[in-house]
Amino acid sequence: MPKSSNLPLLAGVGVAVVLLAGGGAWLYRDNVSAAQDQADARWTPELPKGRLELLRTSFKQTRLLALDSVRPAGKLTEAVVLVVASSPTGLDGGAAMTSQRIRIDCAKGRIFDGDQGAFDVDGKPLSTKLLSGGRYGRPADTEETEVPRLCGGAKAGRTFTDRHAAQREYQTPPDTYETIAAARPNDPNVFAWLCSAGARGRWRETTPGDCDKALKLNPTLAEVHLDRAFLNLIIGKQAVAEAGFRKLLAQEPDNAAALFAQGLILAMRGDKAASKVKRAQALKIDPKIPEWIETRYGIGISDEYRTG
Repeated sequence: MPKSSNLPLLAGVGVAVVLLAGGGAWLYRDNVSAAQDQADARWTPELPKGRLELLRTSFKQTRLLALDSVRPAGKLTEAVVLVVASSPTGLDGGAAMTSQRIRIDCAKGRIFDGDQGAFDVDGKPLSTKLLSGGRYGRPADTEETEVPRLCGGAKAGRTFTDRHAAQREYQTPPDTYETIAAARPNDPNVFAWLCSAGARGRWRETTPGDCDKALKLNPTLAEVHLDRAFLNLIIGKQAVAEAGFRKLLAQEPDNAAALFAQGLILAMRGDKAASKVKRAQALKIDPKIPEWIETRYGIGISDEYRTG
């Protein structure tokens, strides 16, 4: 956008606004419609209840797009972004998660901030604040990868059924979570988290039972079926693990992790040809699945078995 020193001041229907940026004055024309003004109505921050798509993950936090929240708002596109901290108190104010409504002007590449809520590890609200992007918006930060995603970009990453699944993937449970589980014996999400943590190395004597209980309380938790199968593979129960992968694939035929695991089991049994076929199927769905399995479950995979 040219500097205002090189242009006459705009007049007429649009309202000229002078913004300081990079030491110079910049012009931005106000084209916010009445419909967009209406979209400024305050939104009560809450955690998204539906599907989430991975946008960006780092050592400290992960950003996810609430897919069911995406909708037009006048000339803008509106959505909710969930931020999950790597630790239970890793965000400002000791929050575990934040949920923020954003509105984007894709034509101008500007983002309009909305309300943001902070939540603890169990989803209880801690605070609410209004993030100010101003009436004229602001350029998106490089971390805000939801902007290119919502403005015509391709799908950013894997999807999760809900925020509980995202927490199990990207956040470590509190040190006192076993006590929480004892106090909430009928909450499948509590035991699903303990199962996930156990499968990734935070072992306790009841870890296999945690997985079983989570699925007894909610048999639809696909991620827990996967965690339990890998857990059984890690502790040497190969036949039980194989049955778990087979059962999961009956529900999700394109689950790359389960397919690749079947390939590993076949290789352990000496059937290299069948193993290669299974691994090729998995790699076609997700070329990075060997690295994902290594990172999540700590299973070393030699170079020979990283390809199909």
